Amino acid sequence: MSVCTPDTPDTTEGTRLTAMPRSPQLLSNLFAGLITGLVSLTYSLSFAALIFSGSLLPFFPQGVGSALISSVITGIVVALRSSFPFATAGPDSNSAVILALMTGRSPKPFIPPGMTSGCFPRY
Repeated sequence: MSVCTPDTPDTTEGTRLTAMPRSPQLLSNLFAGLITGLVSLTYSLSFAALIFSGSLLPFFPQGVGSALISSVITGIVVALRSSFPFATAGPDSNSAVILALMTGRSPKPFIPPGMTSGCFPRY
């Protein structure tokens, strides 16, 4: 039990939340996070370019946005829920290649005679 007198102010309250941790590994952790983020950004952009090529090229901006948002959400979920403190997550090349092959086989726009724009058939 500590006694607080006017001569000895109690400075233990509030210092845990406001003080920044002074770790000798802080710079290396920030650098590792920066490198991991840049690699994830590069993978997201390249896989979006692979998937949204050919007939899906007009939708490339939406594809890049979807790839980046899903990469960020996956990274946050893995960082918060993983049992390993150093685990990272990002886009996977195997699934991106399979998606690119599947979208390459997607139906081409159907342009009826006498019309200038096409429509996709509905099933």
